[in-house]
Amino acid sequence: MEVKMNNSFRQTKIGIGCSAAVIAILVILFTPVYVVAAEKPIEIKLVTLAPIGTSPHVSLLKMGEKWQKASGGKVKLTVIGSYRAGGEGAIVDKMAIGGIDAALMTVVGLSAVNPDIDALSSIPMVYDSLEELDYVVSKLGPEFASRLEQKGYILLFWSDIGWVRRFSVQPLETGREIKADGRKESEDAVAAMIKKQRLVVTNPTPQINEEWRRWVRSAYPRVRGSIVPADAFDKVEPLLREYRLNRQLGKR
Repeated sequence: MEVKMNNSFRQTKIGIGCSAAVIAILVILFTPVYVVAAEKPIEIKLVTLAPIGTSPHVSLLKMGEKWQKASGGKVKLTVIGSYRAGGEGAIVDKMAIGGIDAALMTVVGLSAVNPDIDALSSIPMVYDSLEELDYVVSKLGPEFASRLEQKGYILLFWSDIGWVRRFSVQPLETGREIKADGRKESEDAVAAMIKKQRLVVTNPTPQINEEWRRWVRSAYPRVRGSIVPADAFDKVEPLLREYRLNRQLGKR
């Protein structure tokens, strides 16, 4: 994508920035360059760790089709799924030097640019619903986007891809029973495992949920400042209290 500024052009490079797994799209700004050759189609190479054929990968392909149509064929988005040449930190580094034009990222990659973004998905069990996450993102997102822009990145949009899930052979009724390994699965993946692999989903009682919350909250002092910057951490729970109070009062 190129944005015309008088007689010069500013080139931009795009990147996408996933409890809940958050993603977002970023754009890296480069210094203005003068165009001496005839204008030709712009090809943007976008990479993603998402496997080929998954919903994030398919959504990117559809986005590329819309970009090409909207630009009259002047912008071509090439999506490379199942990217394996390094993790999201390496992707950020490659974007910074121009080796990658775009990337679909979770909070892991986004927080490499702005650590405050960890507040969106690295505070365990802080959200009761994805609507609560949406509310926090709507309030903190503009601030995070501004800080990204100060570092040369433009945020295009936020999204999420569902909850982070943990699986075990036996039901885990308290945090003390938890193992170190875990997986992230979408609702469709869980449904498929229930149908094809006889996965048993145990719905916790309110008492078990409360026990989990007490156990998780006991770790918050260790999360605050070491995993999530203290200033960002301290903004999340007041926003959730505000959202929950508005819900009780029938406000949006």
